[in-house]
Amino acid sequence: INSSFSFDSTEAGQVSLSSKLDLANQPYQHQGNITVSDFAISYFASFITAVKKLRGDINANIAFEGPLDKPSLQGELSITEGAVVLKEYPLRLTEYNQKVIFNGSKADFSAQFTLGDGMGIINGDVDFADALIVNTTVVGDKLDIAYETYQFKVSPDVNITLSSELLSVSGKVEVPYARVKIKSLPANAKSPTQDIV
Repeated sequence: INSSFSFDSTEAGQVSLSSKLDLANQPYQHQGNITVSDFAISYFASFITAVKKLRGDINANIAFEGPLDKPSLQGELSITEGAVVLKEYPLRLTEYNQKVIFNGSKADFSAQFTLGDGMGIINGDVDFADALIVNTTVVGDKLDIAYETYQFKVSPDVNITLSSELLSVSGKVEVPYARVKIKSLPANAKSPTQDIV
């Protein structure tokens, strides 16, 4: 069975898919190619209620071949100039650039981003040959974190391993700056005496 699909928009970009499905023998064999050119991530913003602003472009050229349930992938996917602003979160994620390189049943990925005034890097790999296994390293320098009346700058250096049987997190997170604004004090709270410095 041969099939093809194409989407072309001056605003959203281009997506094309071509595939060939062989149903003569089991397991069914599938091969084809997916191409994405300058697909605008902002196209999804209206479907995500928590998002105030969404920006970035997706480009990809991925070939697939093999059993229908476990295809082998070859190619590359990238996200460039990504940015996310949430309605309930004052800080913005900007300058997000990611690359994913597929090689059979594995993929290596790397990304750089800015969170507030801080910069971060994500590197890792995914193995989906059998059970999904993800290894990730997150490194950042003074990433801005804010929630309600809490403001922090964090510098993580963390390794994360995720599988169906294990979640492992190791490393360190430094907090060079933290501020907490107290909304109100309980009625029985006492002010410090004048001799306290």
